[in-house]
Order: sequence, then structure tokens, then C-alpha cells
Amino acid sequence: MMRLPEPPITGGEIYYIKLRNHLKNHFSSVENISWQMKPYNGPITYLMESILMNFTLLRHIRGMDSKTIILEDMDDSQDLFIFNAITRAIRRLLRKEIYIVPVIQLRESDLIKNRLLRSLKLLEESIFFNSSDGIVVNSRFTCESVKGTLWRTVDMVIAYPGLNVSGLGKKIPARSPGQVLHLLFVGYITSRKGVDVLIRATEILIKERGMKNTIIHIVGNTEIDKNYFQEIKNYSQNAAIDQHIIFHGWVDNREIEELYLKADIFVFPSLMEGFGMVLAEAASYGLPIVTTDAGAIPYLIKDGVNGILVPPGDAKSLALAIEHLAASPDLREEFSQANRKLAEKFQWERSLSKITAFLQKLADLA
Repeated sequence: MMRLPEPPITGGEIYYIKLRNHLKNHFSSVENISWQMKPYNGPITYLMESILMNFTLLRHIRGMDSKTIILEDMDDSQDLFIFNAITRAIRRLLRKEIYIVPVIQLRESDLIKNRLLRSLKLLEESIFFNSSDGIVVNSRFTCESVKGTLWRTVDMVIAYPGLNVSGLGKKIPARSPGQVLHLLFVGYITSRKGVDVLIRATEILIKERGMKNTIIHIVGNTEIDKNYFQEIKNYSQNAAIDQHIIFHGWVDNREIEELYLKADIFVFPSLMEGFGMVLAEAASYGLPIVTTDAGAIPYLIKDGVNGILVPPGDAKSLALAIEHLAASPDLREEFSQANRKLAEKFQWERSLSKITAFLQKLADLA
């Protein structure tokens, strides 16, 4: 039960697509049930539409096989709340073995700042997790985060994402910043990804640190939050640094590979990540990395080992870390080698096979 995304898609959506395709080769029948809630028009309207949608989805239960596993996108937990409760209540009456398994990329409650709304979301997530029959998570960080909400034993499997684009097995040109230092960011252009922090750090590098030959390549969908995108564009123009910033928008895999190969340093100032697929991709191209110590990132990037970690939201620290790495060729090479080795562990077939084995064991199909 996962919505079918349309390009451009996120790392999490790539995960779901890969998972669906893999399961089709390992189970007798795989059906994708997708839906789309209407735009948010207030809590009452949203609640009524959500209830109606839940009861509409229940019609699928009648046609389910006697032994069925329902995989659910955790992002839609608020929409599936009633469906899950009724399914668990009637599955024995229907004499069907129906198992509910959420696939969790990132807990939404981690992103909510309002204390009351965050508490309500935490309660919803806790009920959702504890009413499941098994849980699939994308990282050790997400696993530990979910464990903290459980009051009963629920089996979990950690299945890391693979690489959407990969430099493994490819000849990577020697990197040595010449007259121009090329920095690369890849991700949605949203506040959670810290793009505004990156813009301010670029301003510091140019105006305060004298690094006037710096170009930052920003790759990602600009349509998610158009107001935010316009704000950072206006800021860069008003600060007279716009000539140092290239917004590429969404690009295809061929173009992103070219940018990975061209870059000197990968910069990712995200405020929260459940995994951080682009970090693994950048690592596969041997890029030294400057990022934050937020969410799952420190599980991938170790400060001083294969990258530099700074506090999220700290433009000054981000700028100084970039400056330090740019001036340290030996450190860049050390990080580059460590990252290429790190990226070897992220393989789709290995991770998706773990999920298949977990589901077969859960439903006693092995």
C-alpha cells in the first residue's frame, strides 16, 4: 500500500520502487494499492476524507489471499490508521492470515517543531508501530528511533538502500581543485535539506574567507517549496553571490554522474535524515564530504574518518569545514578512499533479499 510516485522522485520513493519490483520476482502475487489524498483544506475536511478513504480501501481485504502481507509506506500512517485497526480486528473472523508491515524511512515526528503537534504525532506513530506484525527500516538510526516507541516485541529488519547512481567500478579522475573549487549539493530544495544554510555558508566563503573562485552546484527539484526556493534565490542575488551558485534543478542520472565526477567536495547540510542516499552515492564517487551530525548521517559519515561533521543549521561551521577540506589535499584523499570502501556495502540485491527473507519468515513461507 504505497503511492506510485511521479518523477522526479526521492531516495525513499526509489527504495519503494526497487522493493516492489524485487517482491514481484519472489512472491506468487504482488499488487500495488495506491491512492492520493486531496489537498489539505482544514482538519475537519481532512479527517472526513481520510475516514472515507480508509473504508474505501477496506474493500481490498475481501479479495486478499488467505495468507497476505501488507507493506505500508510509513509516510501515510495517518491515512491508514482506521484501515489497520479494522484489518487486525476482522482478519481472524475472515480466517485469513494478514500481516501488516510498515516500511519506515524517517519518523515524521522528528520533523515537527510545535510541541503539541509533535506529541500527537508521536502518539500516532507509537500506536501504528505497536499494531504492526513486523517492521522494515532503512538504517540503524531509524531502527533505534522506532524501538524507543515500542511497548511490545515487534520483529524488525534493517535493509539499507542501494545506490541509485554509482561510481563503483568506474575510473574516477584524480581530484585536485584548480583555479575553481566546485562544491556539489544534491537533494530536494527544501528547508529540511538546509539549502539556505548552504547559501549563507557560500557567502561567508566568498566575502569573509576570500574564496572567490568557489562555485556551488545545487541539484534537486525546486517545485516542492516554491516560496522557499524563491527566498534563497533572492538572498543570493541581494548578497551579490548569485554568480557563484548554479541551480541545476532536477537532472537525469547521466547528468548527475557528470556532476559527481566534476565536483571537488560534496556538501550536504541536511537538518534530518533517516538514511541519506545521496551521501552513499557521493561516497561511491570518492567525494570527500562535509555534512551535519543530524539523524542517521553520523552512522554513515564519521567525523575525521571519511568526512567532516558540523552542527545542523550552523553556516559558519559549514563554511570553515569546507575551507579546511579545500586546503587539505591529503585529507581529501584519505576521505575519498574511505568513502569508496564505505559505498561497497550498499547493494540493492543484498538489502532487498533481507526484506524478502524477513517477510517469508514472518508469514512462515520459507
